[in-house]
Amino acid sequence: MSPASIKRSVMTAFIKRARFSGFGLAICLAALLSGGSAFAKIIVVPKWGRFEQSFKSGIDYQYPLQQCTLRVTFTSPGGETNTVFGFWDGDKTWRVRFSPDQPGRWTYHTSCSDLANQRLNDQTGDFLCTAVIGDSRFAQHGPVRLTRDRRQFEHADGTPFFWMADVAWNAPRLSTPRDWITYTQTRAGEHFSAVQWAAAPGNDVENRPAFTGQSHIAIDPRYFRDLDGKIDMMNRAGLLSVIAPLWGDNGSAANLPEDQMKLLVRYMTARWGAYDVAWLLTVDDGRSERWLRIGRQIFGDTHHAPVILFPGALASSFGEFQNEDWVDAFGFGLGQNVNNDSLEWLVSGPLQHLWTNAPARPFINVLPPLENGFTAQGQDRITADDTRRIAWWSLLLTPPAGVSYGAQDVATWNTAKQSKMPTWQLSLFLPGARQMTNIVALFKTDDCQGLRPAPNAIVNQPGHDAPRRYIASARTESRDLIVTYVPEDREFELYVDALPPAPNIQWLNPRTGRKNAAVAVVGMRTCQLPTPDAGDWVLIVKSGK
Repeated sequence: MSPASIKRSVMTAFIKRARFSGFGLAICLAALLSGGSAFAKIIVVPKWGRFEQSFKSGIDYQYPLQQCTLRVTFTSPGGETNTVFGFWDGDKTWRVRFSPDQPGRWTYHTSCSDLANQRLNDQTGDFLCTAVIGDSRFAQHGPVRLTRDRRQFEHADGTPFFWMADVAWNAPRLSTPRDWITYTQTRAGEHFSAVQWAAAPGNDVENRPAFTGQSHIAIDPRYFRDLDGKIDMMNRAGLLSVIAPLWGDNGSAANLPEDQMKLLVRYMTARWGAYDVAWLLTVDDGRSERWLRIGRQIFGDTHHAPVILFPGALASSFGEFQNEDWVDAFGFGLGQNVNNDSLEWLVSGPLQHLWTNAPARPFINVLPPLENGFTAQGQDRITADDTRRIAWWSLLLTPPAGVSYGAQDVATWNTAKQSKMPTWQLSLFLPGARQMTNIVALFKTDDCQGLRPAPNAIVNQPGHDAPRRYIASARTESRDLIVTYVPEDREFELYVDALPPAPNIQWLNPRTGRKNAAVAVVGMRTCQLPTPDAGDWVLIVKSGK
């Protein structure tokens, strides 16, 4: 074998076996490209990996976000183009990140708003995209997107993605890298698929703020570099990073001028858009018009990760955004409101009809009550029963794309010690979190992808008088599967014509995950079904044909 053949074989084996962190691996292809003894350097990135290139600015800007805009256009091996923003990373350093979706040679070309900055403007380069490498969920199947019918999520290769998110608002900012490894590995082991968190406002574990100022904001790149690593850990563990760019009632965010808010959100999308992320935008500040403008400018007419729009707890003001193409999904939630009024809003309110509006979108409860936190109405604690029941209702009242769960001391990242362990770590194992695995086990199956709410399948609805007793039912359009959640009643009735042919009936205990055989008393028009025992139960009826 010739030296050139040996080098080619070694390089091929190296590329196949390499495990990329996502940043792109600079390797030297000796003689393979140069034809001689000199080394020609080329960056190699796997499909759906992350390419990164840094640039040194020729100008030191006082206000980098306001004074300079860097755009980079990537051209695929097939000739398609995709333009993304670059971002400032401290001193004179600017970076661009991009995730390729086609194997082959990619090229890029930069464009700087400051034409005098020759080190940022009109720069070119290329990289080689290889086949898929890595064993994480995203490395194997690609980023998350909407399904063709726009009711659920899937990966780029068509593999279903069921949204089971953990609400961890402060956790990435306040955790140490070591603690974050513990968190991500634990939640991944509990079959969570996503993490919701707030990027700003607030300080990090080093007491650094994301930004300072109002009329001309200044960001701290160190704050964002630490979060780079946290997002990478989430993705490695198979967790979608669901980023709320601005979340909470901190005045430093609410009072930002619109142009500065846009710059901050654009900075985050430029910095993290090449990771496996989704964007959670809250518009509960009564200023939906500015979010319409910001969303159109940042996400409109460009390829982007899923955008979930959330109008606030107990709100249903989706109408202004219904026809915005850049909005991929809608979020809803009760927060810590678990009284009769809020439960009635959930089970009998606008959700019953909103999900049928066109164009279709997933509806996800992104603001669940936080287990072990206090209710909004008093000093009662939120229990696993509360979180579990609201999760099941949320899934069956709309086409089930996913749901979010949260524990109070994880979301706030409570570091106070209990039994020599921090409270946040103990809270990872609350019963509500364990019970979410029973939801995942059922809804991640292909059978459940086609479920649609079927309130008319219930003969007598006790929830009309008492929302806590609301029986939620959903069935597939082909009528080969119906799933019904019974929160309290010891028996209920379904219409016979709602059942699949040759029905196979089974009870699922949502507290333990165990399944029980079911018995039914079948009449001419209705079918009476007693639950196996007290407590909430899930009836699963499949076609036996």
